[in-house]
Amino acid sequence: MNTEAQNGRADCFPPASIYYYVKASLPVALSPNDLDGLYRCTLCNHCGMAGMNRDARNKAIGKDNIAPHVAMVRDSISKYGNPYGIAASPAGEAQGRMETVLFRGCTPRYKTPEIHEAAKRVLDREGVKYGILDGETCCGNILFNLGDKVSGMEAVRKNVEKFREAGTKRIIAICPGCYSALNKYYKGFEGFEPEIVLAADMIKGQSSDIGEYRVQYSCHAKEKGEVVRKLVPGASRNASGDCCGAGAGLRMHDRQMAEAKARKTANVSGTIITYCPFCYISLSAVDPGNVKDIYMLLDGR
Repeated sequence: MNTEAQNGRADCFPPASIYYYVKASLPVALSPNDLDGLYRCTLCNHCGMAGMNRDARNKAIGKDNIAPHVAMVRDSISKYGNPYGIAASPAGEAQGRMETVLFRGCTPRYKTPEIHEAAKRVLDREGVKYGILDGETCCGNILFNLGDKVSGMEAVRKNVEKFREAGTKRIIAICPGCYSALNKYYKGFEGFEPEIVLAADMIKGQSSDIGEYRVQYSCHAKEKGEVVRKLVPGASRNASGDCCGAGAGLRMHDRQMAEAKARKTANVSGTIITYCPFCYISLSAVDPGNVKDIYMLLDGR
């Protein structure tokens, strides 16, 4: 299919999701070109077709039609506990009871440690008491978005087992992707009913005024954009809801398209405030001097 996305432009071609869904529903295999096109979507759902695209991915994987980057992510999470192929520190001794756990997430831990550390310092200044799971593994959100439900649920099972052992009742997520997965797939899993909050929800006594800016609303937790807005007085009402280009593994599948989408989103005046590590990475790559993470900002970084 000769779509705009396949010609290297930032624009998606939503009707393509219908084609992939129909073909994935038939008793035929998707071609390499089909799989390539199927994953040229960030599932931001601005077009309203994300559900159909996600269903097409589920159907494709159900028939063992697996794109190379999907296999890579699945194998990496299975082996290393994260999608980046980074060997984690070995788990230590069993930990005690932790009613509140800070779920760090793969991207803050391995790709944006500056956000990870800043978020912890900001929470510490708020007086939030939390524990950190030894041996935390991927929340599974990327697997679900890529269509691999089986591997995604295995990630959920592993983490829920750790939460249960720790007596966890509340989970604080740094990453909106983790926040989304914890709400969608963890709450209610075999009777597990924790309270799920985003780290930004816990910040009450800190703010920063840096002048003109706009908040980049994360596709995984758009409703939290208003929470972040209150932390930085003087917000422009022209908040961004455009996709940063990093969602659903697009950056690892088609870096050129992801960066084109990021440039389109970043091409406005004013500083961009992110509360998602994926948005931060993607937008910083194309406009490094104009992107600030909310936790780093509050931490004076």
